[in-house]
Amino acid sequence: MYLLIIFGSNSHVLKNLKIPHYVDKIILADRNHNSNFFNEHHHIKYDMSRHDECIDSLVHLISSFNPKHIAIIYASLYNVIDDSNVSSLASDYISLNIHSPLSVFQVLSDSFPLIPQVGAFISSLYAHTSPDYRIYTDRTKRNPLFYGVFKAALERGIAWLSSSDRPHRYNTIALGPMPKPEVLSQDPIFKDNLLSKIPSHSFVTQHELHLVLELILNPLLVSLRGATILLDGGLTL
Repeated sequence: MYLLIIFGSNSHVLKNLKIPHYVDKIILADRNHNSNFFNEHHHIKYDMSRHDECIDSLVHLISSFNPKHIAIIYASLYNVIDDSNVSSLASDYISLNIHSPLSVFQVLSDSFPLIPQVGAFISSLYAHTSPDYRIYTDRTKRNPLFYGVFKAALERGIAWLSSSDRPHRYNTIALGPMPKPEVLSQDPIFKDNLLSKIPSHSFVTQHELHLVLELILNPLLVSLRGATILLDGGLTL
């Protein structure tokens, strides 16, 4: 039985996600129950501020299914620090934004060491490049300073977890520009500025992301391990 666990099904990047044909059961791990995502699924309330309690419930549910293969999509959104207040970078904030996502993969790896696992972590192009603040018409909407720092740290952590001799492989997708439709309609100048910086002259589509996810999650692709796939139209070249 192939079990797929999705963290962040409410994220706009996973809207209309096409589930691979080899998936038998789905668990949605989100703070809020997304009843519109799939007709048949199991839900675990996942709140980063109560990570340990939530992950224990998840492990218990997975054990009840006795899966032969476990797949993970991690696209949860987490608050980013305001770069105008560096002093707020406290230990609890680091725990929320770095420890919790990595712990999901670590706990599942340790809890089910012999069950083959594959994971896809959704990162950002800003783990690989700095934002150009000149493209923003409203500077308050730019990505904060530490956003890319957290993403880069998480990418390295995912790669490190893939280095064991367990039958587990976790990979990252560094996602390029995929603005929400309402953002583009409200700020056409920002849209034009951003498009002018992308060699492909197009935004990443949900369909493109879903194709890469299907590739990463395929149980036959055993050699893709600890990698980061840049899906950004060439913006970070």
